[in-house]
Amino acid sequence: MQAPLGLTVFLGVLVPVAGLTGALGGQWLAARRDDRRWLRERAARLEDRAHDDLVYWRGERVRVYGSFTTAMNNWRVALWRRNLQSLPELIAVAEDAYGATAIVGTDVVRGAATDLLKEFRLVHQAVLDGGSVDTTPLVGHLRTFNHQARTDLQVPDDAANRASPPAVTT
Repeated sequence: MQAPLGLTVFLGVLVPVAGLTGALGGQWLAARRDDRRWLRERAARLEDRAHDDLVYWRGERVRVYGSFTTAMNNWRVALWRRNLQSLPELIAVAEDAYGATAIVGTDVVRGAATDLLKEFRLVHQAVLDGGSVDTTPLVGHLRTFNHQARTDLQVPDDAANRASPPAVTT
């Protein structure tokens, strides 16, 4: 017995169409899986990059805040000792450090740095005018700046365990 001609033609068309559909479906599934993998890898790379940026900028802030604190403390000591010859250089270093702090610092740290610089300029003018100098407010503003910087950097504020620069009145 022989199969009807219609069935033979139908099967002759169905088999290649089914094969082509299976091949295309398999390719589509593979492409979809690759797209999902690519998206996961991209998200992981973006997360790694964001973390690396965070680490980089935190390191920059540590460096800048430390430089500003050192410059301001050196200026304070020169004012206390009335070392007028070194003041122009110390002021330049402090203002450069302030500029860097203003760029990378948060608003709160920038505000504390601005207040500190203003107070230093007032005491500096008093020294130049020959008046007595009380560095206690300078130390207070320096401590405030350091506290704000440590808070920004998420470093524990262990000021009670650290020796702080003495306040001196001349």
